[in-house]
Amino acid sequence: MDYTFIKLLHLLCFVYWLGADIGVFYASRFVCNPALGMESRLTAARIMGWIDMFPRYSLVLILPLGLTLAVRGGWWPQGGLVIAFAWLGALVWLVLVWQIGRQPASPLLPVLRQVDYAIRVLVIIGMLSLGAAGLAGVGPLQTTWLAAKAALFGGLVACGLAVRMLGAPFRPAFARLQQEGSTPEIEALLQGAMRRAKRAVVAIWILLLAAAWLAIAQPA
Repeated sequence: MDYTFIKLLHLLCFVYWLGADIGVFYASRFVCNPALGMESRLTAARIMGWIDMFPRYSLVLILPLGLTLAVRGGWWPQGGLVIAFAWLGALVWLVLVWQIGRQPASPLLPVLRQVDYAIRVLVIIGMLSLGAAGLAGVGPLQTTWLAAKAALFGGLVACGLAVRMLGAPFRPAFARLQQEGSTPEIEALLQGAMRRAKRAVVAIWILLLAAAWLAIAQPA
C-alpha cells in the first residue's frame, strides 16, 4: 500500500476521532436537556450513538496505521511480521467493537464489553511501556517524538476508559427516563454522569492535538 495513502488514512482517523467526539459531546447536551420533549431527546440520543461509532473505529484503526507508517518510515526496526500481527489484532478488535455497537440488546453484550475492556487495558499497558522505554533510550522506539506519541496513545485509551467508567450511570438513567419519564432524580443522574465524564473527554481532545503536533513537528 502506498505510503502517502496510509498517511492519509492515519490523518482521517485523527479527524474523525476528534471531530466526531466533539459532535457526541454536543449532542449529549440535548439528550440531557429536560426542557426538550422525549422524542427530541430520543432523536438526539440516536444521533449521538451513531456518531460515537466513528471515534471507536478510529481508535482501533489508528494504531496499526501508525505502526505501518513507523515501519515504512524507518522509525521501527521490525518489519512485515509486526505489521501483520498488528493488523490481524486490529481487525479482530474492530469486529468486536462493531458487534458491540450493532447489538445493544444482545445477551452477549456484557461479555463482549468485558473482552473489549481487557483489550483496552492491554493496549494502555503496552503503549505506555513502549513509550516510556523509548523515552528512556531502550526498546524498539528510539525516536523521541514517536516514543512520546506512543505514550500519548496509551493515555488516550486510558481517558476513554475513564469516560466509560465516569459516565456509567448515563445508560441506566436514560433507560429509566424512557420508562418513567422525567423526574428530578433521573435528570440529576444524567447531568451528573455527563459532568463527571467531561474532564476525561476534554483530556482526550488535548492528547489528540498533542499527538498530532508531535507527528507534524517531529521534535528531536
